[in-house]
Amino acid sequence: MLKNLKKKIAVLCTLASIFVACSDEKTVTEVVQESYATMDIYESSRDLPECGLANKNQQVLVKEDSSLRVCSENTWQKVSVTEYNTNVSCYTVPVRGNRGYKIMCNGDSVGVIQNGSAGTRGENGTGCSIRYENDSERSVIVCGTDSVFVDYPLADTTKYKETPVDTSIDVPVDTIPVDTVETPNDTIPADTVEIPVDTIPVDTADIPVDTAGIDSVEVENDSAMAVSMDSLGGYSQKGPFVKGSMVYMYELQDGRTLKQTNGNFVSRIDSDDGHFKFVARNLVSQYVLMQATGYYLNEVTNQRTTEMITLNGIVDVSKRSTANINVLTHLEYPRVNYLVTVEKKRFKDAKRQARAEILDAFGWDTTGVGNFEDMVVADYDGNFLYTLSFLLQADLTVAQVTERLNKIAMDLEKDGKWDDAKLRIEMADWIIEHEPHIMRAFWQNEYGLPYSCEKEGELFVAKSDNGGKYDGKTFKCSLNGIRQALDSDVLVGKGCLYSTRGDTAIYVGKYWTRTFECTDNSNDGLNWHLTGSYPTKLMETMTDSRDNRTYAITTIGNQTWMAENLNYADSVSYPSMLKRNACAQSDVSTLYFNNYYDSTDCHIYGRAYTWAAAMDSLSTGCGYHGNSYSRPCTVSYPVQGICPDGWHIPDTTEIRELLDFVKEDVGVDSYMNALKGEIPWYDSFGVPAGTDKYGFNVLPEGSRYWSSSMNDEGSVFCLYFDWNLNEFKIGGWCDIGDNPNGVRCIKNREESHE
Repeated sequence: MLKNLKKKIAVLCTLASIFVACSDEKTVTEVVQESYATMDIYESSRDLPECGLANKNQQVLVKEDSSLRVCSENTWQKVSVTEYNTNVSCYTVPVRGNRGYKIMCNGDSVGVIQNGSAGTRGENGTGCSIRYENDSERSVIVCGTDSVFVDYPLADTTKYKETPVDTSIDVPVDTIPVDTVETPNDTIPADTVEIPVDTIPVDTADIPVDTAGIDSVEVENDSAMAVSMDSLGGYSQKGPFVKGSMVYMYELQDGRTLKQTNGNFVSRIDSDDGHFKFVARNLVSQYVLMQATGYYLNEVTNQRTTEMITLNGIVDVSKRSTANINVLTHLEYPRVNYLVTVEKKRFKDAKRQARAEILDAFGWDTTGVGNFEDMVVADYDGNFLYTLSFLLQADLTVAQVTERLNKIAMDLEKDGKWDDAKLRIEMADWIIEHEPHIMRAFWQNEYGLPYSCEKEGELFVAKSDNGGKYDGKTFKCSLNGIRQALDSDVLVGKGCLYSTRGDTAIYVGKYWTRTFECTDNSNDGLNWHLTGSYPTKLMETMTDSRDNRTYAITTIGNQTWMAENLNYADSVSYPSMLKRNACAQSDVSTLYFNNYYDSTDCHIYGRAYTWAAAMDSLSTGCGYHGNSYSRPCTVSYPVQGICPDGWHIPDTTEIRELLDFVKEDVGVDSYMNALKGEIPWYDSFGVPAGTDKYGFNVLPEGSRYWSSSMNDEGSVFCLYFDWNLNEFKIGGWCDIGDNPNGVRCIKNREESHE
């Protein structure tokens, strides 16, 4: 009854729309089938049926508090409406000639109720619409998920003089349905034109429904095709959304405009794998926008997030009963929308094009890849959705992930290309550092590396014009694809792989020619290691007359040093050496039980000695003597120890002079590498190879050297390499007992020693 209409509309329109605003274009020739016709309405929450498995995810409207509720976890839970507010305002305007009333919402006509006739929709309004209630003498005004009924015939229309009147408004005849029910003469003005008998406009006739499931009719021009869903289920995953997260489905009016109708539905994720399900619904078209909001399981940390994320997806639900929401559907949505609404492409063609463009942006082969809404995150390397989700997450917060996702989506929207080179290289660097075996096509493309290679061990140099941290770094070809090369690979010019174990390579350096073999050891795994072959010295040498062994020597500043560790053993001439020397890389536990002389490792790294052996304790009284260890001893510098004639064991003054000279010459940051040999140190420890500027040739084994100086506590100073700081230090804590170290002899010169 019209006298209650204004009151009902006023109450109705103070309610917020639970989802989003309606579209602003529809004509009376369009099919009208409101989704809410399938929603049960209850006067009070006390009238609700029991919530259980039988009606899980069902939505109902409770009139007493105008709330939308969904059956979840055996409870009728209210759906939050705080995020949305369309601020709907409705009123009535008499039609010229007093033939009826126009329903205005936010300034737009949503329909007309004629005297004695049901209402029909006019131009679509903002937030509200009007529907003819078939087989009933009433019309329904719908705003969001709320509705009121307006009975007809209408009476006493002249009583509402306070309603704004605009006599210039005229409603075209085809927007006013006529009712054949006989009505009192006083309700119809005498000048009313006789209208042909036709109570229901063609566009509001009942639409056949495929009650067996999803309508399978294909609409070639993307116009609306009414469908009926038994249910629509799926998974919402970034990582998987957690139980209780909300999923919304917004009905779209057709596949040409992708504008939303008033048909909006809600579901809750019912398990921690992100599963959701919408119950049976009638839709005016097969096109829907899906949106999930909630917490998820972070793929990188494997922890639940403390912030919520929102992902979207646009889907044609005909021929399907499942549709998933994920990062790919989110990236796809703006591009599909642009292709359809701006470039006027068909929906399915737009989906196909957007899919190909997104896959290409991340270097993924499109062969065999289906719709993004069919993909589910699975924790294995070949799954594109999982690996992309992992890459997008990185070390970021949820807010940062959201910003990254939206930035990429907006970049792709208009031309299908991801042009943000800075972000691309940033993401490529992160994946190389953390999980280089996934998203290989993406990061290899960013650095100009081939996706596949045929010759195992072949090396490639990465190149980037966008400031990548791996620009200029070397990568190698393996059976499993391109991977970062080790320093040793670069040195010998070939990659060491399991398939190339046993291969040898010769490296010609500045001071040495050395032979390497691809082997696996406990220190740094599969790598190029020096063989026992004698290296060729490309520098000045000296010969130890005691055993005719030749040593490379180098002059640094005013000092002349041996460029390799001493490798001399004669326990007859030096009794203190007996069972107190070994090859530097040999098991230390064998030190006291063997007297190696011609071991393979000795050719490479020299020998290791206890301090007693190095100092020749029987002559100096330092270190081990007899059956006991001596207390601090007093020596006369220089101490020859077991060095050849004319050479001696350096004291701390001489060691400091060496380090100070090199630091002054090349800088504090570079002095360490300047002293290290031109061979790789332990790549797995992140220790770089040296430049060996002076030919001092410090090798990774035997890189701790005795001095002849003691401290007051009875410990000996030694020069050692600090692996953590990548620098040499002079330590005063080296044990004079059984610990072995190398010996680097220094040539005698005429100067005083302290």
